[in-house]
Amino acid sequence: MRWLAIPAGASDVGVEILGLHLRRRSAGAGCGAVWARLGYLVVQGYGLTETAPIVTLSHPFHNRSGTVGKPLGGVDVKIANDGEVLVRGDNVSSGYYQQTAAAFDDGWFHTGDIGALDGEGHLLIRGRKKEMIVHAGGLEGLSGGCGIKR
Repeated sequence: MRWLAIPAGASDVGVEILGLHLRRRSAGAGCGAVWARLGYLVVQGYGLTETAPIVTLSHPFHNRSGTVGKPLGGVDVKIANDGEVLVRGDNVSSGYYQQTAAAFDDGWFHTGDIGALDGEGHLLIRGRKKEMIVHAGGLEGLSGGCGIKR
């Protein structure tokens, strides 16, 4: 069995495997399925530099497709009214130099990511707050998912 950890951040990750260039952008649910079809057991996590370094982690044998797992012990996650992922815990930075007020509210760190929690507490990342548009059908992310190029 081969193992692969896919980061769930907004940065691009590209890997060359068997002549295929796999590109992962911005936590797409389809990326795990692509890697699984290539024979990898996919474990996803979510974290930021400010959360030193992890918030959630999927269990390798009890994974919920399309999610980045459940919060680790001692870490609280909630979704704000606008869909932003908020995080609180001892692992979270206490602030930024001269800019703390914008990122923290009542002990909750505003991640800038849009997400949802399912009924069992698994976190789904939909995109970055600054990259979302609102239209009649709801929110839509501007960044791509997982693309494969030959």
